[in-house]
Amino acid sequence: MTQNNEPSHIYRSRRVLILGCGYMGLDIALRLSESGNLVKIMDVDSTTFSRIPDEILESNRIQTVHGDGIFEDDLRRAVADHQIDVFIAATGITSVNITSAQLAQHLIKIPNVLCVVDDEDIEEIYSQMGMHILNRRKLAVEHILVDAMEQNK
Repeated sequence: MTQNNEPSHIYRSRRVLILGCGYMGLDIALRLSESGNLVKIMDVDSTTFSRIPDEILESNRIQTVHGDGIFEDDLRRAVADHQIDVFIAATGITSVNITSAQLAQHLIKIPNVLCVVDDEDIEEIYSQMGMHILNRRKLAVEHILVDAMEQNK
């Protein structure tokens, strides 16, 4: 309880499902698992899981799920054993990310859905529909500009 007798917030780690075990998806998974989150990573190509360090797989910090995020059954199988708090669609294919994000948000009812896209027109359309869209190019440009300006301080 806080001083004004309101219950204090209880924080817990998030349960995250990441679609895409490419460079971006794997980096996100590693960083989230290092900060104590429970992470699953799904990919249609199970050979991509070989890039996950053995000690992380053995410690069960990241669980792998072989499946295709554009199929509702595969997504439901990935979330079957526990409720997912965050879904991140981070494959290199915008159409796959958009489709899987819509399934995760509207059918599976994951509360926080993030979708990575490469196309500004797609970003605008789906943002207006209430989806949380991240444009890969904009993110990179913003990061570069911030780093460049901090170098001049």
